[in-house]
This record gives sequence, C-alpha cells and structure tokens, in this order.
Amino acid sequence: MTEVFLDESGDLGERGSEFFIIAAVVPKQNCNLSSCIIRTRKKFFRNIAISELKASKSDRNVIRHVLTQISKTDIDIYSLVVPKKEIRKRLFDNKDSLYTLLVGALLDRVEIKDNLLELIVDKRLSPLNTRKKFDNFSTHTVKNNYPSIRVQISHKYSEASKELQVADFVAYSIFQYNVHNDGELMGLISKKIKHEIRIAF
Repeated sequence: MTEVFLDESGDLGERGSEFFIIAAVVPKQNCNLSSCIIRTRKKFFRNIAISELKASKSDRNVIRHVLTQISKTDIDIYSLVVPKKEIRKRLFDNKDSLYTLLVGALLDRVEIKDNLLELIVDKRLSPLNTRKKFDNFSTHTVKNNYPSIRVQISHKYSEASKELQVADFVAYSIFQYNVHNDGELMGLISKKIKHEIRIAF
C-alpha cells in the first residue's frame, strides 16, 4: 500500500497570501513517520499538554527539530506551488472546487508502486457532498495513470494524525521559501523533495 499524506500552507482567497502550497508526503515501506512528532514532543513539550504540533504556531527551534527528524526518514515529498496571481479570478468563487483541482494536479505526479493507494487529507472540506466530489475527482485522477489501482481516501483531523502534522511542517517550510525567500527550513528537507510542480489555472 502507498500512503499519501496531504496538507497545505497559505490561503485560497483571491487576496491574502501570494502563494498557496500543497505538500504530499509519501513514506516508504517500514517508515515510522509519526516518530518525527513524537520525538519533538518529548524534547520540547514533555510536561505540556498540547493537542497537536503546527508549524505556524511553533517557534523556530521546534520547526527545525521536526524538519531535521523528517530529513532522516525514508520518504518522498511532492509539492505544488501555486502563484495565486496566475489563477483565473472566477476560480476563486468556489474555493473547495479550486482546492480539488489543485490536489488533482499534484496527485497526477505522484509515483505509486503498489496496487492500493490510501490518501489521507486534513479534514478541511465540508459538507459531506463536497468531500464526495473531492474523493471522486481524486480517485479519477489517480486511475487515469494507474487504471487497476484501488484508492481509499480518509479525511482526518490533524490532531488525530501525526503524519498529517508532518505534512503541515513540510508545507510550511516550502511556503516560507516561496513567500519570504527563507530557504533555511526547506533546505533541511530538500533532498527528500522528489518533484516540485508550479502551476497556473
């Protein structure tokens, strides 16, 4: 089974951030991705109750530590970098549909070597029919490249998935590079980035 954990950084408003980033983290066999978060919590938050680690709410030392742990894991990272000025204005009218299109563009590049794909995404889409549209489009995108593959899609809250928290830190580091020209954080994981896509709609 191939697992793909998706998270994003930035916003999909017509204004707001200059870029929107989606990161896909694909752990290889026997990769314990959750250990990146577990080790960081033990080092920095041993006696502090927090529901999850989020890069945007963490100080620089915590972010560096998580990314350093990620750099030691056996993973591939795929990223989608979207300059929002290159998105047609009418697409901003339905952010959920735009998000679905962007995820499809990223999934189109993900290399899958097994006969089962499990896609795990942060539970950002509601109501249920919106998630179903996302699931159907994502499944169709994957099957275009891998017709015989089985696709399972889970929408989870990031508090319940340490792997999604890892994807959050990855997306954040790529966002910092593109928006603030801050390459230090992304540099910690750059060797794990298998494919970066820049896209316009």
